[in-house]
Amino acid sequence: MRIVTYNVRRCELGLDTVAAALRSLEPEVVGLNEIEPRQARRLGRALRMHAVAGPVTRLARFGNAILLREKPQWARRLPFSRTPDRERRAIVVAGTGSLAVGVTHLGLDAAERARHAEEASRLLRGLSPAVLCADVNEERGEALNTFTSYLRDTFAVAGTGDAFTYPAAEPRIRIDYIFATHDVAVTRCRVAPIPDASDHRPVVADVTLLGRPAR
Repeated sequence: MRIVTYNVRRCELGLDTVAAALRSLEPEVVGLNEIEPRQARRLGRALRMHAVAGPVTRLARFGNAILLREKPQWARRLPFSRTPDRERRAIVVAGTGSLAVGVTHLGLDAAERARHAEEASRLLRGLSPAVLCADVNEERGEALNTFTSYLRDTFAVAGTGDAFTYPAAEPRIRIDYIFATHDVAVTRCRVAPIPDASDHRPVVADVTLLGRPAR
């Protein structure tokens, strides 16, 4: 099974461009950040996948979404606690008969990231097999420590090449991740060399599910 996580920057470089980039990766599961619900639905139709959109920010009106080849059986949406003078963040989680998938995008403030990682984890812990696609906005810190306390970083397990994802033209930092529970075997993880569909590059993980269906 192929998992992709991608911050698509509201498809500012063209929804067809994003669709072509994703199509070239041949995913079964896609986690999207900075996406409008209507864009997620259009991408789903273009890729013949099921779209599950999460809550959107109040001002910018974008959020996270999941694209699934297999029809989702359930979905949960959790807005995080609000930080004064900042857009409200959230997580969306959906489950098929075989896997639970979470997608989130943490903010620029370290204390907020740490708090929201804990809130996301209260929803994610206990789901198995499961993956989390996340723009964590940090290369090290408390948010990452929280996620890796119960999930595995797929690139750390089976990464090839550079892990840098941002900025897309000349990546210098790693802020986009795919995490997985221990009953998801990771065979390969890489950053796809796609510099011209967003300001991030997508992360691709090839996995095999070992556990029972997620609940």
